[in-house]
Amino acid sequence: MDKVIKTVLGFSSKSLNNEMIDIFSGNTELLSASALVQQRSKILPSAFEDVFKQFINTMNPIKLFDGSDIRTPINPNDPDSYYKQGDSKPYNLYHLNALYDLLSHTYLDAVVQRRRRCNEHRALCDMVDRYDSSIPSVFIADRGYESYNNLAHIRLYAKQNFLSEAMGSDQTEVRKMLSLRSTK
Repeated sequence: MDKVIKTVLGFSSKSLNNEMIDIFSGNTELLSASALVQQRSKILPSAFEDVFKQFINTMNPIKLFDGSDIRTPINPNDPDSYYKQGDSKPYNLYHLNALYDLLSHTYLDAVVQRRRRCNEHRALCDMVDRYDSSIPSVFIADRGYESYNNLAHIRLYAKQNFLSEAMGSDQTEVRKMLSLRSTK
């Protein structure tokens, strides 16, 4: 049953027949799609939950970066956060950058910036600098954080791992970023 679970976890988004061709290197005589479906149906959902828990317990903590805009009461004396557009009601806008621990479900750090002076890259680096780098972690960020500076700062300065969604479809740039190695 372990082999069936590993096979199912290794699936991508292909059809079952194409997945099996990949798994068995084109030799589909080893196991039919029907046989795999029958074996897969014997697996209880709790088995996958157990695999997930074992995986989480053996890996480094996961830290998430993200930012969000926050409207605040009107203060026209703060030009770096004050917005007035046409006939719309004026408002002040701040940007909250947060560092979240996925496993403990807690916020670890935050940087609040006036929206007109917002710099998510600087906020990310500031939070990484304050993070206890003796704890190996995986930092994950959404698109917009995928800069060479952020990758280098996290890998080389903090000696941590970094994963970010990349904008666009140029996989060459992503490969270049992934080829950077830390100097542990």
